Amino acid sequence: MSQIIDLGKLRFHFAGDYDATTMYEVNDIVKYGGNVYVYTYALKASGNLPTDTTYWALMVDGFKFQSVYDNSISYRPGDGVTHGGKVYICILESLGNTPPNTTYWSLFADGIQWESEYVNTTAYQKNDVVSYGGNNLYIAKVDTTG
Repeated sequence: MSQIIDLGKLRFHFAGDYDATTMYEVNDIVKYGGNVYVYTYALKASGNLPTDTTYWALMVDGFKFQSVYDNSISYRPGDGVTHGGKVYICILESLGNTPPNTTYWSLFADGIQWESEYVNTTAYQKNDVVSYGGNNLYIAKVDTTG
């Protein structure tokens, strides 16, 4: 008489972007921010962030460029943003923690950022470059509020 044995998953299963409502099981692979994680916990579960090492292991440490920093966006580890002429990588889940706060951000590249013609109602960050009065170029020395 033959017996069927459930061996579970024998290979990885790419499950796409992390979703807190999805039930994950061993060897499920998800993208979260710029990183890729593998589910390692023995029991199926949902709602555990991929950064929780009880349930997940970092498989690929990556980078996902988002855009110019926006304090209303929730950033995930591996997300990249520009702010004040610099590029930062998120190292810890962040909402409203403006770079260069080193608890949440790591400096990736330093430089300047062209912003075009000066507008007095625009908020500029340190190292933003604007033109003003024809051919004159100016660089912001500090963040401004517009």
